[in-house]
Amino acid sequence: MNLEPQNSKISESENFGNLRISGFQNLQIFKSQNLRISESQNLRISESQNLRISESQSLRISESQNLRISESLNLRILKPQILRISKFENLGIPESQNLRILESQNLRISESPNLQISKSQNLRISESQNLRISESQSLRISESQNLRISESLNLRILKPQILRISKFENLGIPESQNLRILESQNLRISESPNLQISKSQNLRISESQNLRISESQSLRISESQNLRISESLNLRILKPQILRISKFENLGIPESQNLKILESQNLRISESPNLQISKSQNLRISESPNLRISESQSLRISESQNL
Repeated sequence: MNLEPQNSKISESENFGNLRISGFQNLQIFKSQNLRISESQNLRISESQNLRISESQSLRISESQNLRISESLNLRILKPQILRISKFENLGIPESQNLRILESQNLRISESPNLQISKSQNLRISESQNLRISESQSLRISESQNLRISESLNLRILKPQILRISKFENLGIPESQNLRILESQNLRISESPNLQISKSQNLRISESQNLRISESQSLRISESQNLRISESLNLRILKPQILRISKFENLGIPESQNLKILESQNLRISESPNLQISKSQNLRISESPNLRISESQSLRISESQNL
């Protein structure tokens, strides 16, 4: 099915073999109660200057093999109550300058083997109450200048086998109440000059086999009430020039087999009332010129075999 770029309407259609929407200057889908795109083999939205999906109660895109949104200048999804993207083989959003998902109550991306977001200048997910990314085999977010996830009540990334966040200029996750990354086999955050996680009430990274944060110039985690990294086999923070963990109420790293912080020029842990590192087999902090742990009310390191 091909559409004319002058005036086109898509209504009351359930199944498409191939759906291509290309060459539009302005494409607007708005004020629809239920928008469902299901069981389509290939869904491509390419070379559109402005794509806006606004004020829809529920937006569901499910059971499609390939979803590609490429070379779009502005992609905006505004004020949907429920946004579900589920059961994809390949979900790719490459080469988009601005991708904005704003003021959505529920955003769910589930059961997709490959989720790739690459070469986007600005990726913003803001003011969403629930953001869930679950049961995806690989999640890759690479080569984007700015990734901002702000003012979200719940951000959950569940059961991805591979989670890679690489080659960012600015990666910021501010003002989120709950940030959870659960049961991921491989979590890698690499080659990002600035990684900032600030003003989050709960940050939990649990049951991940490999967690690597490497080659980032500055890593700052500040003003969060609870930071928990639990039951991870390998936690490695490699070659950061500046690593700052400051202004925590509770900072806990329990039950991790290997915790390595290697070749960091400046490591500062400051102004945290409670700092607990417990039940870790190997804790290594090596080759760091400056190591400062200051203004903490209680510092507990217990039941570790090698420190």
